[in-house]
Amino acid sequence: INMENLGLIIAISIVVSVVVLQFISFFKTKQKITELGSLFENVDCLFLKKTSINSKVLQSKSLLKKFLSNIPKSHSTSEEENDDEDYTDLSLLAVPIDKPIKKSFEVIINRTNEYLCKNTGTSADLSILEDICDNQRDSIDDEIHNSLNVPLYLGLAGTFIGIITGVSGIDFKQIFGATSDFTGLQHLLYGVGFAMFASFLGLLLSVWNSTILYKAAVVKSNKEKEEYIDFLRRELMPLLSNSMASSLNSLKGVLGHF
Repeated sequence: INMENLGLIIAISIVVSVVVLQFISFFKTKQKITELGSLFENVDCLFLKKTSINSKVLQSKSLLKKFLSNIPKSHSTSEEENDDEDYTDLSLLAVPIDKPIKKSFEVIINRTNEYLCKNTGTSADLSILEDICDNQRDSIDDEIHNSLNVPLYLGLAGTFIGIITGVSGIDFKQIFGATSDFTGLQHLLYGVGFAMFASFLGLLLSVWNSTILYKAAVVKSNKEKEEYIDFLRRELMPLLSNSMASSLNSLKGVLGHF
């Protein structure tokens, strides 16, 4: 293999490697975009489950995590009674066992339930509950933005590497007319052509993810997020307000009796 052919082979090998990396990055980003679009798609499956919690669980992070992973029945309806422990009744978010949910949405539910447990007996703030889901969504959104233009950058890098590799294989005597063999220049043009294909492919993949898939996912996510917030506002907040009012009335009764 002469120097010109070797340079062409190296240039094509680099471009092929770049194209493979572009597709890997494209599909990883596409997967994250799909995750963003389907983040709140299981809102219709949500329901409120009545349960009871005691101070022992609230004071232990591991016990609270175990408690939330399998929310028990309310203490008043449970077959196992233990009058020595002081239980507080509350309602937490839950989904049916036969309705598996996405991992990212499960994180939102667990963090919301943890907040509700830690704020038992007090008035919950809807804006904080909204911040919990926004933080998880923003985390996915940041990952998407960090990788959205990677195929384009890889294509540009492949173009420069292809040109440099092609130039290194040129016999410069051809340029100055010392020889009539222009094979090296042809190989350079072939290498540049393959490299430009990598740039065009990177641009195409980046545009497809950003202007088509990502925008559609954002619209879908915003719509379903509003349904989730509406569920919290409609189903959860009245219960929390009633629970708070009941606690205040109980306190008023105890003070009046005292």
